[in-house]
Amino acid sequence: MVVTDLTAAVIHWGMYNIPGNTTRLPLDAGTAGSSFGTMVNNDVNGTAAYAGPCPPKGVEPVVHQYRFAVYALSTMLDLPSSANFPANSITLYRALFRAARDGQILNSASIEGNYSSTP
Repeated sequence: MVVTDLTAAVIHWGMYNIPGNTTRLPLDAGTAGSSFGTMVNNDVNGTAAYAGPCPPKGVEPVVHQYRFAVYALSTMLDLPSSANFPANSITLYRALFRAARDGQILNSASIEGNYSSTP
């Protein structure tokens, strides 16, 4: 699962190794410390948690486009991570690129929407 602000090229959430029988996310899936899947540090505030839409008020463009994407893989991902260098959006995308190269992405789906903080 990757949530991207396409307008600002910022990752708001990355989670991987979600159980294969999942049909929906629990309400607390994106909270820090969630055991539903493994989260990477997001680009918004650097934490391993969901960071909701937050385009700066009054700054053009005021409307940002967001994409929620999910990927079904035939394997578990193993992202490099350590205390000094935690997994982040770059390591997640690299792992997804490797999975695509190796034919391990079985399917994917995404939905996009717009959000503005400016009335």
